[in-house]
Amino acid sequence: MYDKQGQDILSPLVSVSDLRELGVTLYLQLHADREHIPDTTVVYFVQPTERNVKKICQDIQDQKYDKYQLNFISRISREQLELLAQSTLESQSVNTIEKVYDMYSNFICLESDFFMLRQQESESLSYHALNGPSSDEDLNATVDEITDSLFCVCVSMGVVPVIRCSPGCLEIAQRLDKKIRENLKGRNGLFTDTMSASGSFQRPVLALLDRHADMSTILHHSWTYQSTMHDLMDFKLNRVTVGGGGGDGGATKAPGANKSKTYDLDSKNDQFWDANRFKQWPEVAQEVDKTLKEVGEEEASLKNIKTLDGGGSGAEALSANTAKIREAVHKLPMLMQQKTQLGNHMSLLGDVIEIITARGINDYFDIEEQIMNQETVSVSKVCELLGKGAKGSSKDQMRLFLIYMVEAKPKAEDIEKCKKKLAEKASEGEMAAIKHIEEMQKMRSMTTMRRSTTDQQAAPKTGFLGNFDSGLFSTFGSGLKSGLSKMMVTNSESAATQIVDALMENRETELTKDFLFLDPKVVKPSGVSSTVPKGRAPFDEGLVFMVGGGNFNEYQNIVQAMKSKGKSVVYGCSELMSPEQFLDQMSALGRGESVAPTAK
Repeated sequence: MYDKQGQDILSPLVSVSDLRELGVTLYLQLHADREHIPDTTVVYFVQPTERNVKKICQDIQDQKYDKYQLNFISRISREQLELLAQSTLESQSVNTIEKVYDMYSNFICLESDFFMLRQQESESLSYHALNGPSSDEDLNATVDEITDSLFCVCVSMGVVPVIRCSPGCLEIAQRLDKKIRENLKGRNGLFTDTMSASGSFQRPVLALLDRHADMSTILHHSWTYQSTMHDLMDFKLNRVTVGGGGGDGGATKAPGANKSKTYDLDSKNDQFWDANRFKQWPEVAQEVDKTLKEVGEEEASLKNIKTLDGGGSGAEALSANTAKIREAVHKLPMLMQQKTQLGNHMSLLGDVIEIITARGINDYFDIEEQIMNQETVSVSKVCELLGKGAKGSSKDQMRLFLIYMVEAKPKAEDIEKCKKKLAEKASEGEMAAIKHIEEMQKMRSMTTMRRSTTDQQAAPKTGFLGNFDSGLFSTFGSGLKSGLSKMMVTNSESAATQIVDALMENRETELTKDFLFLDPKVVKPSGVSSTVPKGRAPFDEGLVFMVGGGNFNEYQNIVQAMKSKGKSVVYGCSELMSPEQFLDQMSALGRGESVAPTAK
């Protein structure tokens, strides 16, 4: 029995077959109409809200089930616990309660190194909520909610991190520091084992970043399989839905639009997805063809086991052949499942290619890369991709212009040229995103956070698809090949990645000079410090949390960069947003709206 939040937490982690193996034969929403089921144990996984606790009390009073196991996502308050106790006493059903447990799992884990706080009803945690018109009471509730979730992450990982935060995240850092500190003082503390996930006793650093530290990465058109899926398709909780008219920003309709189909993209159960989700998607298309051929050959060889081996006696040959048949019986179902998954990926990549071709995504990607890598890009080159005559949706064009505006800091006359071109396709409401960026630049004096290209450059862009002969691309001809050859990513680090790298190395840079230091394990805290204590060694492990929302582009850039330096990082964000969802929230802020737009 779960509520909406419990369902979202379980969805990426536990499949229907997993539940069946665990003996769970029925799963229902807490507030749905439900019938009495005798001689049954019910397992609740819900937030301990007043509404949820009252519903549980009602279930117990109505004797809907035989035994009750209560698992609360966050720590249940004393008041709610007393309400539960009073209700069970009045209904004389105390003996039906088998367990009451605080799970400390108030976050959604999408990957082993990626979490977000909320999927449904996430407006209170959104970028809009943190930067829009709201009362002190609402902001206070948002900070408390983020703090509680980060505390749950630390409890689940069993670590007490050193906290580094930007000035804009100080309130969250201080409340988290206090919450961990108070728990460490208690007799039954939750941090009895502070060994990290890798088996090391070295503590990790928790880097709390403000979304304004890097506005470009979250707007950038995607280049890898996972981030492209999230950018162009309807991708939620590791499931992508194709068809039904959604997922690509309304510019084009994916094949099968009249009938939607859902695919699970699960790193645990889909080996191809796990191995290729960080790769550039043209390379993934080639891998699909290659792997599908290998699976087909192995399937054919297993199906051809028909006759006895010629060598040895009849008994020996029979025994050898029986072993081969047994192996085939074991392998064939797994091969068929793998073949089905590869077919799904083939279909998804075909849909992605159609969208990219229709919207000219490769052109936007290429010029955005140039801008973000500090290359000089003329305003005329930017304007070529803006306006009525250019490919792409109005949001594609707006994303390019905002990156140009934030990174290149163009002259006022150049901005006006771009605005005139944008107005040919973008609505007045969409143009409001520009106003929000302008206001942010005035209020916060936003420093340009450019990418830095490392010494080790990637392969030349022009040669990437020279020998590429995937069947997926043959339909679209050589013109698409030459265009997609631009979609090679230089080996560069985003501003957020540069910040994380400096914090893990305890190195002060222009980007981290204002970051503050807190340590919950210091018995007598000296308060908030702007300097790291002398002699502290660099960190090998880290938690990165983006306040104001994040996406797969940023996640991959940070995690892969740190991995290449021998460091392990877990990335989290208050809300997982596609670039268009982030753009919608900026537009709403520019229009002065007090309610965030509904997430897709």
